[in-house]
Amino acid sequence: MKYPPHRLMLVSVLGVLVALSSCNGITASGRQARVEANERFDRMNARFMVDQGKQSLASGQYTTALQMGNKLVEMFPKDREFRTLRGRTLLAMNRLESALADFNACAEATKADEKSESKVSKPNDAESAACSLCAYFAGTVYERLGDYEKARESFAAALEGDPSTLQFATAHAESLLALGRMQEARDLVAAMSNRFSYSSAVQHLRAEIAAMSDEHSGAAERLQRVVALVPHEAGIQEELLHAEFRQGRWGVCLEMLEHEPFIEVANRPDLVRLRARCLLMSNDGVAARDLLLAFPETSGHDSEQYWIILGLVAWHIGDETRLAQAASMLIGLDPSSAEGHLFQGQAAQRGGNQSRAVESFSMARQFSSEEGLAARLLPKNFIP
Repeated sequence: MKYPPHRLMLVSVLGVLVALSSCNGITASGRQARVEANERFDRMNARFMVDQGKQSLASGQYTTALQMGNKLVEMFPKDREFRTLRGRTLLAMNRLESALADFNACAEATKADEKSESKVSKPNDAESAACSLCAYFAGTVYERLGDYEKARESFAAALEGDPSTLQFATAHAESLLALGRMQEARDLVAAMSNRFSYSSAVQHLRAEIAAMSDEHSGAAERLQRVVALVPHEAGIQEELLHAEFRQGRWGVCLEMLEHEPFIEVANRPDLVRLRARCLLMSNDGVAARDLLLAFPETSGHDSEQYWIILGLVAWHIGDETRLAQAASMLIGLDPSSAEGHLFQGQAAQRGGNQSRAVESFSMARQFSSEEGLAARLLPKNFIP
Protein backbone atom coordinates (compact mmCIF):
# COMPACT_ATOMS: atom_id res chain seq x y z
CA MET A 1 0.00 0.00 0.00
CA LYS A 2 1.42 3.35 -0.95
CA TYR A 3 1.08 6.42 1.30
CA PRO A 4 1.00 9.98 0.12
CA PRO A 5 4.21 11.91 0.71
CA HIS A 6 2.81 13.85 3.66
CA ARG A 7 1.80 10.60 5.41
CA LEU A 8 5.27 9.16 4.90
CA MET A 9 6.76 12.26 6.47
CA LEU A 10 4.44 11.92 9.51
CA VAL A 11 5.29 8.25 10.01
CA SER A 12 9.00 9.04 9.85
CA VAL A 13 8.69 11.82 12.42
CA LEU A 14 6.73 9.61 14.79
CA GLY A 15 9.31 6.87 14.40
CA VAL A 16 12.10 9.23 15.29
CA LEU A 17 10.22 10.50 18.33
CA VAL A 18 9.59 6.95 19.55
CA ALA A 19 13.23 6.08 19.06
CA LEU A 20 14.38 9.16 20.91
CA SER A 21 11.97 8.42 23.71
CA SER A 22 13.22 4.87 24.09
CA CYS A 23 16.88 5.84 23.95
CA ASN A 24 17.10 9.00 26.05
CA GLY A 25 14.02 9.03 28.26
CA ILE A 26 13.94 7.26 31.69
CA THR A 27 10.69 5.88 33.04
CA ALA A 28 9.82 6.08 36.74
CA SER A 29 10.35 2.34 37.14
CA GLY A 30 13.66 2.63 35.36
CA ARG A 31 14.85 5.38 37.65
CA GLN A 32 13.86 3.33 40.71
CA ALA A 33 15.67 0.29 39.36
CA ARG A 34 18.81 2.37 38.82
CA VAL A 35 18.61 3.80 42.37
CA GLU A 36 18.21 0.31 43.84
CA ALA A 37 21.09 -1.00 41.74
CA ASN A 38 23.33 1.83 42.90
CA GLU A 39 22.34 1.25 46.52
CA ARG A 40 23.08 -2.48 46.21
CA PHE A 41 26.49 -1.61 44.81
CA ASP A 42 27.11 0.85 47.65
CA ARG A 43 26.00 -1.74 50.18
CA MET A 44 28.44 -4.27 48.74
CA ASN A 45 31.24 -1.74 49.06
CA ALA A 46 30.02 -0.87 52.55
CA ARG A 47 30.31 -4.49 53.72
CA PHE A 48 33.93 -4.50 52.60
CA MET A 49 34.53 -1.23 54.46
CA VAL A 50 32.81 -2.59 57.59
CA ASP A 51 35.07 -5.64 57.61
CA GLN A 52 38.13 -3.46 57.11
CA GLY A 53 36.98 -1.08 59.84
CA LYS A 54 36.40 -3.92 62.32
CA GLN A 55 39.80 -5.44 61.59
CA SER A 56 41.47 -2.05 62.04
CA LEU A 57 39.62 -1.47 65.31
CA ALA A 58 40.58 -4.91 66.63
CA SER A 59 44.25 -4.38 65.75
CA GLY A 60 44.39 -0.90 67.29
CA GLN A 61 44.60 0.98 63.99
CA TYR A 62 42.07 3.52 65.15
CA THR A 63 42.78 6.19 62.54
CA THR A 64 42.04 3.76 59.71
CA ALA A 65 38.97 2.44 61.50
CA LEU A 66 37.69 5.98 61.97
CA GLN A 67 38.21 6.78 58.30
CA MET A 68 36.11 3.76 57.38
CA GLY A 69 33.47 4.74 59.92
CA ASN A 70 33.27 8.29 58.62
CA LYS A 71 32.79 7.09 55.03
CA LEU A 72 30.12 4.60 56.06
CA VAL A 73 28.12 7.13 58.07
CA GLU A 74 28.43 9.65 55.24
CA MET A 75 27.04 7.09 52.77
CA PHE A 76 24.32 5.74 55.08
CA PRO A 77 23.73 8.26 57.89
CA LYS A 78 20.74 6.35 59.29
CA ASP A 79 22.41 2.94 59.42
CA ARG A 80 22.74 1.81 63.05
CA GLU A 81 25.51 -0.71 62.43
CA PHE A 82 27.76 1.90 60.84
CA ARG A 83 27.06 4.38 63.64
CA THR A 84 27.98 1.69 66.13
CA LEU A 85 31.28 0.94 64.42
CA ARG A 86 32.28 4.60 64.35
CA GLY A 87 31.11 5.12 67.94
CA ARG A 88 33.17 2.16 69.15
CA THR A 89 36.23 3.53 67.36
CA LEU A 90 35.74 6.95 68.93
CA LEU A 91 35.32 5.29 72.32
CA ALA A 92 38.58 3.39 71.85
CA MET A 93 40.22 6.74 71.02
CA ASN A 94 38.79 8.13 74.28
CA ARG A 95 36.73 10.71 72.38
CA LEU A 96 33.78 10.17 74.67
CA GLU A 97 31.57 13.07 73.59
CA SER A 98 31.71 12.14 69.89
CA ALA A 99 31.26 8.44 70.67
CA LEU A 100 28.21 9.18 72.80
CA ALA A 101 26.73 11.28 69.98
CA ASP A 102 26.89 8.28 67.63
CA PHE A 103 25.46 5.89 70.21
CA ASN A 104 22.62 8.25 71.05
CA ALA A 105 21.88 8.75 67.34
CA CYS A 106 21.09 5.03 67.20
CA ALA A 107 18.72 5.39 70.14
CA GLU A 108 16.95 8.36 68.56
CA ALA A 109 16.55 6.51 65.26
CA THR A 110 15.04 3.58 67.12
CA LYS A 111 12.56 5.78 68.96
CA ALA A 112 11.51 7.37 65.67
CA ASP A 113 10.94 3.95 64.11
CA GLU A 114 8.92 2.75 67.08
CA LYS A 115 6.59 5.73 66.69
CA SER A 116 6.21 5.18 62.96
CA GLU A 117 3.14 3.36 61.72
CA SER A 118 4.99 2.15 58.63
CA LYS A 119 6.08 -1.46 58.87
CA VAL A 120 8.75 -0.75 56.26
CA SER A 121 10.63 1.58 58.61
CA LYS A 122 10.66 -0.84 61.52
CA PRO A 123 14.19 -2.07 62.31
CA ASN A 124 15.09 -5.57 61.14
CA ASP A 125 17.00 -8.11 63.25
CA ALA A 126 20.42 -6.75 62.27
CA GLU A 127 19.35 -3.20 63.07
CA SER A 128 17.85 -4.28 66.39
CA ALA A 129 21.11 -5.98 67.34
CA ALA A 130 23.00 -2.80 66.43
CA CYS A 131 20.55 -0.75 68.54
CA SER A 132 21.20 -2.93 71.58
CA LEU A 133 24.95 -2.73 71.04
CA CYS A 134 24.76 1.06 70.74
CA ALA A 135 22.79 1.27 73.99
CA TYR A 136 25.33 -0.97 75.73
CA PHE A 137 28.31 1.14 74.64
CA ALA A 138 26.45 4.32 75.56
CA GLY A 139 26.14 2.82 79.04
CA THR A 140 29.89 2.23 79.24
CA VAL A 141 30.48 5.89 78.32
CA TYR A 142 28.06 7.10 80.99
CA GLU A 143 29.84 4.86 83.52
CA ARG A 144 33.17 6.48 82.69
CA LEU A 145 31.56 9.88 83.05
CA GLY A 146 30.16 8.93 86.47
CA ASP A 147 26.48 9.16 85.47
CA TYR A 148 25.38 5.78 86.83
CA GLU A 149 21.65 6.35 86.40
CA LYS A 150 22.10 7.10 82.69
CA ALA A 151 24.34 4.05 82.47
CA ARG A 152 21.62 1.90 84.04
CA GLU A 153 19.01 3.22 81.59
CA SER A 154 21.27 2.44 78.65
CA PHE A 155 22.10 -1.08 79.86
CA ALA A 156 18.40 -1.72 80.49
CA ALA A 157 17.61 -0.64 76.93
CA ALA A 158 20.33 -2.93 75.57
CA LEU A 159 18.95 -5.87 77.54
CA GLU A 160 15.38 -5.13 76.49
CA GLY A 161 16.43 -5.14 72.85
CA ASP A 162 18.44 -8.36 73.18
CA PRO A 163 17.64 -10.43 76.31
CA SER A 164 19.82 -13.29 75.09
CA THR A 165 23.14 -11.46 75.47
CA LEU A 166 24.74 -12.15 78.83
CA GLN A 167 27.02 -9.11 78.61
CA PHE A 168 24.00 -6.78 78.55
CA ALA A 169 22.40 -8.53 81.52
CA THR A 170 25.52 -8.43 83.68
CA ALA A 171 26.12 -4.75 82.86
CA HIS A 172 22.55 -3.92 83.89
CA ALA A 173 22.90 -5.86 87.14
CA GLU A 174 26.22 -4.20 87.98
CA SER A 175 24.73 -0.75 87.34
CA LEU A 176 21.92 -1.55 89.79
CA LEU A 177 24.50 -2.55 92.39
CA ALA A 178 26.42 0.67 91.80
CA LEU A 179 23.22 2.59 92.54
CA GLY A 180 22.56 0.55 95.71
CA ARG A 181 19.40 -1.00 94.25
CA MET A 182 20.21 -4.34 95.81
CA GLN A 183 16.86 -6.11 95.56
CA GLU A 184 16.42 -5.22 91.89
CA ALA A 185 19.91 -6.53 91.18
CA ARG A 186 19.18 -9.69 93.14
CA ASP A 187 15.94 -10.29 91.20
CA LEU A 188 17.65 -9.70 87.86
CA VAL A 189 20.52 -12.05 88.67
CA ALA A 190 18.06 -14.71 89.84
CA ALA A 191 16.31 -14.46 86.48
CA MET A 192 19.67 -14.62 84.70
CA SER A 193 20.54 -17.81 86.59
CA ASN A 194 17.68 -19.63 84.89
CA ARG A 195 18.99 -18.72 81.43
CA PHE A 196 22.74 -18.80 82.14
CA SER A 197 22.96 -21.39 84.92
CA TYR A 198 26.62 -22.30 84.29
CA SER A 199 27.93 -18.83 83.62
CA SER A 200 30.91 -17.72 85.71
CA ALA A 201 29.77 -14.11 85.28
CA VAL A 202 26.38 -14.85 86.86
CA GLN A 203 27.94 -16.78 89.73
CA HIS A 204 30.36 -13.90 90.27
CA LEU A 205 27.48 -11.43 90.43
CA ARG A 206 25.72 -13.60 93.00
CA ALA A 207 28.91 -13.67 95.05
CA GLU A 208 29.19 -9.90 94.83
CA ILE A 209 25.61 -9.44 96.00
CA ALA A 210 26.18 -11.85 98.89
CA ALA A 211 29.33 -9.98 99.97
CA MET A 212 27.53 -6.61 99.84
CA SER A 213 24.81 -8.12 102.02
CA ASP A 214 27.43 -9.37 104.53
CA GLU A 215 26.60 -12.97 103.60
CA HIS A 216 30.26 -13.95 103.57
CA SER A 217 29.71 -17.69 103.62
CA GLY A 218 27.44 -17.45 100.60
CA ALA A 219 29.93 -15.19 98.83
CA ALA A 220 32.73 -17.69 99.38
CA GLU A 221 30.55 -20.56 98.16
CA ARG A 222 29.67 -18.70 94.95
CA LEU A 223 33.29 -17.73 94.35
CA GLN A 224 34.35 -21.33 94.76
CA ARG A 225 31.97 -22.16 91.89
CA VAL A 226 33.48 -19.39 89.80
CA VAL A 227 36.98 -20.74 90.46
CA ALA A 228 35.80 -24.18 89.36
CA LEU A 229 34.51 -22.68 86.11
CA VAL A 230 37.51 -20.39 85.44
CA PRO A 231 40.38 -21.79 87.57
CA HIS A 232 43.09 -19.58 86.08
CA GLU A 233 41.51 -16.21 86.87
CA ALA A 234 43.85 -14.72 89.47
CA GLY A 235 41.44 -11.91 90.29
CA ILE A 236 38.68 -14.35 91.22
CA GLN A 237 41.12 -16.36 93.35
CA GLU A 238 41.97 -13.18 95.24
CA GLU A 239 38.30 -12.36 95.81
CA LEU A 240 37.85 -15.87 97.21
CA LEU A 241 40.84 -15.37 99.50
CA HIS A 242 39.28 -12.23 101.01
CA ALA A 243 35.87 -13.90 101.24
CA GLU A 244 37.41 -16.76 103.24
CA PHE A 245 39.12 -14.21 105.48
CA ARG A 246 35.87 -12.32 106.12
CA GLN A 247 34.19 -15.47 107.34
CA GLY A 248 37.06 -16.21 109.71
CA ARG A 249 38.67 -19.15 107.95
CA TRP A 250 42.23 -18.15 108.81
CA GLY A 251 43.75 -21.56 108.15
CA VAL A 252 42.17 -21.75 104.70
CA CYS A 253 43.59 -18.31 103.88
CA LEU A 254 47.08 -19.27 105.00
CA GLU A 255 46.91 -22.42 102.89
CA MET A 256 45.72 -20.49 99.84
CA LEU A 257 48.58 -18.02 100.23
CA GLU A 258 51.05 -20.91 99.87
CA HIS A 259 49.80 -21.81 96.38
CA GLU A 260 49.31 -20.23 92.96
CA PRO A 261 48.56 -17.54 92.06
CA PHE A 262 49.70 -16.01 95.37
CA ILE A 263 53.08 -17.65 95.75
CA GLU A 264 54.54 -15.47 92.96
CA VAL A 265 53.33 -12.25 94.62
CA ALA A 266 53.83 -13.31 98.23
CA ASN A 267 55.82 -10.15 99.07
CA ARG A 268 53.08 -7.79 97.92
CA PRO A 269 52.40 -5.45 100.88
CA ASP A 270 48.67 -6.12 101.13
CA LEU A 271 49.20 -9.90 101.02
CA VAL A 272 51.93 -9.67 103.68
CA ARG A 273 49.50 -7.79 105.92
CA LEU A 274 46.75 -10.30 105.24
CA ARG A 275 49.04 -13.21 106.12
CA ALA A 276 50.09 -11.43 109.30
CA ARG A 277 46.45 -10.89 110.29
CA CYS A 278 45.69 -14.57 109.68
CA LEU A 279 48.68 -15.58 111.83
CA LEU A 280 47.55 -13.21 114.57
CA MET A 281 43.99 -14.56 114.50
CA SER A 282 45.44 -18.09 114.61
CA ASN A 283 47.22 -17.16 117.88
CA ASP A 284 50.65 -17.03 116.31
CA GLY A 285 51.38 -13.36 116.99
CA VAL A 286 55.14 -13.81 117.17
CA ALA A 287 55.21 -15.21 113.63
CA ALA A 288 52.98 -12.33 112.53
CA ARG A 289 55.38 -9.79 114.05
CA ASP A 290 58.44 -11.42 112.52
CA LEU A 291 56.74 -11.50 109.11
CA LEU A 292 55.94 -7.79 109.28
CA LEU A 293 59.45 -6.91 110.40
CA ALA A 294 60.86 -8.88 107.47
CA PHE A 295 58.89 -6.70 105.04
CA PRO A 296 59.12 -3.06 106.19
CA GLU A 297 56.36 -0.60 105.38
CA THR A 298 56.02 1.18 102.07
CA SER A 299 54.67 4.69 101.51
CA GLY A 300 51.24 6.31 101.85
CA HIS A 301 48.23 4.19 102.69
CA ASP A 302 50.32 1.01 102.81
CA SER A 303 52.51 2.57 105.47
CA GLU A 304 49.55 3.48 107.66
CA GLN A 305 48.04 0.01 107.37
CA TYR A 306 51.39 -1.61 108.08
CA TRP A 307 51.84 0.26 111.37
CA ILE A 308 48.26 -0.37 112.46
CA ILE A 309 48.66 -4.11 112.02
CA LEU A 310 52.10 -4.16 113.62
CA GLY A 311 50.67 -2.19 116.55
CA LEU A 312 47.83 -4.69 116.98
CA VAL A 313 50.26 -7.61 116.84
CA ALA A 314 52.58 -5.93 119.37
CA TRP A 315 49.60 -5.22 121.66
CA HIS A 316 48.56 -8.88 121.49
CA ILE A 317 51.99 -10.38 122.25
CA GLY A 318 53.07 -7.70 124.73
CA ASP A 319 55.87 -6.21 122.63
CA GLU A 320 55.88 -2.73 124.20
CA THR A 321 58.79 -1.51 122.09
CA ARG A 322 56.97 -2.23 118.82
CA LEU A 323 53.72 -0.90 120.25
CA ALA A 324 55.33 2.46 121.09
CA GLN A 325 57.06 2.51 117.71
CA ALA A 326 53.77 1.93 115.90
CA ALA A 327 52.12 4.73 117.92
CA SER A 328 54.92 7.15 117.13
CA MET A 329 54.92 6.35 113.42
CA LEU A 330 51.12 6.63 113.06
CA ILE A 331 50.95 9.99 114.86
CA GLY A 332 53.85 11.18 112.76
CA LEU A 333 51.97 10.24 109.59
CA ASP A 334 48.73 11.79 110.85
CA PRO A 335 48.43 13.68 114.16
CA SER A 336 44.71 12.81 114.23
CA SER A 337 45.32 9.07 113.92
CA ALA A 338 42.94 7.42 116.39
CA GLU A 339 44.91 4.19 116.26
CA GLY A 340 48.17 6.02 116.92
CA HIS A 341 46.79 7.65 120.08
CA LEU A 342 45.23 4.34 121.13
CA PHE A 343 48.57 2.53 120.89
CA GLN A 344 50.29 5.41 122.65
CA GLY A 345 47.80 5.19 125.49
CA GLN A 346 48.20 1.45 125.80
CA ALA A 347 51.99 1.74 125.85
CA ALA A 348 51.77 4.47 128.53
CA GLN A 349 49.39 2.39 130.63
CA ARG A 350 51.68 -0.63 130.50
CA GLY A 351 54.58 1.60 131.45
CA GLY A 352 52.70 2.89 134.51
CA ASN A 353 52.09 6.43 133.20
CA GLN A 354 48.36 6.59 133.89
CA SER A 355 47.89 10.32 133.26
CA ARG A 356 49.55 10.01 129.83
CA ALA A 357 47.39 6.96 129.14
CA VAL A 358 44.16 8.83 129.95
CA GLU A 359 45.24 11.75 127.78
CA SER A 360 46.07 9.50 124.82
CA PHE A 361 42.88 7.44 125.18
CA SER A 362 40.86 10.68 125.21
CA MET A 363 42.53 11.72 121.97
CA ALA A 364 41.82 8.30 120.47
CA ARG A 365 38.12 8.59 121.32
CA GLN A 366 38.00 12.13 119.93
CA PHE A 367 39.42 11.11 116.56
CA SER A 368 37.68 7.75 116.23
CA SER A 369 34.25 7.07 114.76
CA GLU A 370 31.77 5.12 116.87
CA GLU A 371 32.47 1.94 114.92
CA GLY A 372 36.16 2.61 114.43
CA LEU A 373 38.96 0.33 115.58
CA ALA A 374 40.09 2.66 118.36
CA ALA A 375 36.59 3.00 119.82
CA ARG A 376 36.22 -0.78 119.91
CA LEU A 377 39.60 -1.37 121.54
CA LEU A 378 39.54 1.38 124.17
CA PRO A 379 39.89 -0.13 127.66
CA LYS A 380 36.48 -0.65 129.22
CA ASN A 381 37.63 0.88 132.49
CA PHE A 382 38.77 4.03 130.74
CA ILE A 383 36.95 7.16 131.95
CA PRO A 384 37.47 10.16 129.66
